[in-house]
Amino acid sequence: MANRWSVLALGLGGALALAAAGAVASDEAPMAVAAVSGENGRAVAHVTNVSAKKVRAYVLAVDAVDDSGKVIFRETGISIRGLEPPPHDAFAPGETSEDEIRLPRRKSGGPELRAGKVSLDFVLYADGSSWGPDTAKGSVRVRATISGWRTAIGYLQSVLREKGPDGVAEYLANLPGQ
Repeated sequence: MANRWSVLALGLGGALALAAAGAVASDEAPMAVAAVSGENGRAVAHVTNVSAKKVRAYVLAVDAVDDSGKVIFRETGISIRGLEPPPHDAFAPGETSEDEIRLPRRKSGGPELRAGKVSLDFVLYADGSSWGPDTAKGSVRVRATISGWRTAIGYLQSVLREKGPDGVAEYLANLPGQ
């Protein structure tokens, strides 16, 4: 099953052209990233935890390049585990995750995008340590999202204690935008 978090990637006429040379794993990289071609503006990146530690979150970076190989822009996407109880609270060693990649449309008159490169930019381990260059500062989004989850869960737990399951159901039914 593909993660709900989408990763942005780049396409040419709706067809994906990723230069992910099989994987990004090295002696240091804790996750291997393999991209699969797709159609109709979608594709899938397979991300495998090749470390000995559980991974709580990771950030993928996607570079758009033109005919000369010059990077036109970079997009990032995050994948986080943590709301589910164990064993789904982290990416276990050896586990492979599928991340949906959405392909943005090229703007009229913009440079022709011939290829894209998917790379691992940041990893947050379940023990709180981290890895990666974090060039896009995705760690800020990861930590902010986890903090927001903890705050929301804490609030729902307090509503459950004070008003019971019916109170939680009422609260959720009356959220703005529902």
